[in-house]
Amino acid sequence: MSILAAHPALRDDVGIIGLVSVAHGASHFCQLIVPPLFPWIGAAFSLSNTQLGLLMSAYFIVSCGGQAVAGFVVDRFGPQRVLFGGLFLVGLAALGLAVSPSYGVMFVFMAMAGLGNCVFHPVDFSILNARVSAPRLGHAYAAHGISGNVGWALAPVFVVGITTATGSWRTALGSVALVVALALGLGQCSALVVLALFALMGLGAGIAGPSRDLLVKAATPPGATGRVYGVVYSGLDVGLTLAPLAFGAMMDAGQFRGVWLGIALMLGLLIVTAVNVKRSASPAAP
Repeated sequence: MSILAAHPALRDDVGIIGLVSVAHGASHFCQLIVPPLFPWIGAAFSLSNTQLGLLMSAYFIVSCGGQAVAGFVVDRFGPQRVLFGGLFLVGLAALGLAVSPSYGVMFVFMAMAGLGNCVFHPVDFSILNARVSAPRLGHAYAAHGISGNVGWALAPVFVVGITTATGSWRTALGSVALVVALALGLGQCSALVVLALFALMGLGAGIAGPSRDLLVKAATPPGATGRVYGVVYSGLDVGLTLAPLAFGAMMDAGQFRGVWLGIALMLGLLIVTAVNVKRSASPAAP
C-alpha cells in the first residue's frame, strides 16, 4: 500500500494547515508592525514613550475583549468568513495607520487592528480541529505555533527595513498590500471579499507611489531627470504588456491562486528594488 493510499487526506491536511498557519503568522506579524516604528512615530507626533505604549494597550484591550465574542461569531457564521474578515480589518487598519494625521486617529486604527486580531485563535483552532485528521493534529498545532513566532520575527525586520530604505514609516505600514495579495492567493475568498481586498491592495500601492517617485529622484544624476524617468516608467509599460499575457495563461490553465501569488512576488521584488535603489543612490557627476 502506498503512502498516499494509507493517508488519503494528506494533501487536504497540508493545505488546511498551510492556510491557517499563514493567517496566524500574518496576525502575529501585524501585532509587531507598529512598535519597531516607535522612534519615527514618536518624532512625527512628539509623543512620549508612555503615549506610544498606550497605542499597544488599545490594540490588546480590544483584542482581549473581542476574543470571547469572536468564538460565538465563529460558531455562528463559520470560521472561513470570520478569518477573512479579520484579515481585512487588520489590513485596513495598517493602511489607516499609514495615513493617520494625528495620534488620536492612530488610536482608532490600533483599536480596529485589535478587533481584527481577536478572531484568529478561535478561527484557527476551529478550522484545525474540524478539518485536519486526528493523527496530524499535533503537527498542525506545531505549525500554527511556529508560524506565529515567524510572524513576530519578520515584522521588525520588514517595517524597519522599509522605513530605513525609504525614509518613511508610513510607506512601511502601507506595504500591507503585499497579509493582502498573499491572503488572496492562499485562501478561498468569496467574490465580495476579493473585491474588498483588491481595493485595499490598490490603496496600499497608491500610498507607496509617491515614495517610489522620490526614490527615483534621489538616484537621478543632475541633468538626467528626463531620461531617468523615461526609462523607469517604460518599465511600467513593460509590466502592463507582460502581466496580462502571463496571468491570462495562468488563468487558462486554472491556476487562479498563482495570479495572486505572482502579484505578491512582484510586490516583494518591488520592495527589494526600493531598498537597493536607496542604498545605491548617491550624487553622480553630470
